[in-house]
Amino acid sequence: MMKRRYICAIAVLLSGMLLFSGCDSLTTLFVGEEETTVPFVTSLTVQPDTTAAVAAYYNRLLDAAAAAHTGLARDTRYEINDLQIVGGASTGDADADGTQERDPALKVLNAAAQEVRSFITKSIAPKTESIAYGEDWGMLAPAKIADVSAVTDAVCEMGEAETDADAMAVVYTDDYNGSMTLAAEAYPLAPGSPLAALFPYPAEEQILAELASLRDSLLLEDFGGVFDGNTVSFTANRLADQIAAADYISTLHITARVRGVGALETYGDLTVVFTLKCIDHFTFDWLNPDADTEV
Repeated sequence: MMKRRYICAIAVLLSGMLLFSGCDSLTTLFVGEEETTVPFVTSLTVQPDTTAAVAAYYNRLLDAAAAAHTGLARDTRYEINDLQIVGGASTGDADADGTQERDPALKVLNAAAQEVRSFITKSIAPKTESIAYGEDWGMLAPAKIADVSAVTDAVCEMGEAETDADAMAVVYTDDYNGSMTLAAEAYPLAPGSPLAALFPYPAEEQILAELASLRDSLLLEDFGGVFDGNTVSFTANRLADQIAAADYISTLHITARVRGVGALETYGDLTVVFTLKCIDHFTFDWLNPDADTEV
């Protein structure tokens, strides 16, 4: 009986040491009858839990990466979706299957829509650029969140590893996954606006020039857009506060009022609508090729 009491006392003492010592805690999984203990490592920075804290943490991550002169790759691309020309063509007689292919002017409209898409796509073609480790980022650098008040919502969570469906505890990875939502502004954007500084929008003049190139069939009369989501997200190693990747994504619904001329003159006032998604993807390489070790 005395031996059993000693064992119980030791077990209680060990449990107390795990709970109250400065060492990392343990996450325990129970899978069937098997017990697996997975070590949880404390983050270098306490998990940000407010909008301002997430934005400040993100800016600090970028500063640290820039100071370390990490390798940097930047992929910029644009998605143009749902482009169509609407107006008088929608009143034409439809075929049995619902199309209006017998309306020759509709074919002109469809061709014009494809031409608009082609012009814009060529004008804002995707591009990939990179900077080697140890070099200054220059103009390739991702923008920091200069105006924290423009961030309407933010979250930073620890990554979770996939576990067995019967697992009774969460296993966290070494990552923080953060996301910030920014308030929409009127488009075209004013110079110096928070969104203009963050997202890779083509200049308004660039889009207008491409639309103007269709002057033989469409004359531009008005132009504007409405935002539908602006986010900056990132993944960072929470044990070392080293950013791994970041994405800047903004979606803009463009509406251009035009007037048909030439083959489209009979259609009068028309509207060109399309969705333009601007995407910047950054990856950071912390591996020093000369030292062959991570900094």
